[in-house]
Amino acid sequence: MWRPRRRPLLERRREFLLVRVDRLDLSKNIIRGFLAFDRFLELYPEFCDSITFLALLQPSREDVEEYVTYRERVMRTVEQINTKYGNTDWMPIDVRIQDNFRRPWPPTGTTTRSWSTPSSTA
Repeated sequence: MWRPRRRPLLERRREFLLVRVDRLDLSKNIIRGFLAFDRFLELYPEFCDSITFLALLQPSREDVEEYVTYRERVMRTVEQINTKYGNTDWMPIDVRIQDNFRRPWPPTGTTTRSWSTPSSTA
């Protein structure tokens, strides 16, 4: 049974979701990936309004000017593609730049064995 508040959200959900999780790093060719998605939408316009490219990017080397410039270029590319294909109800690319990913487990500097329970070491 659907709750009434969820219905509008579910009705706006797209049929396809493309996800990329990466560092915002020059070596990752993020712009190239967005341009490939641009080309995909150009070749297959029937996917417009039914697919979203969600890019979860982690900032990298923000103290280096070259990386700051690259971040600006990435965001400009996204704006151009979203302007080209998007509308008031849909944007093809959703970029989220955040630095709050979960830490690895076990914590760095420990070994897996030190986290074993007594029953698993037998």
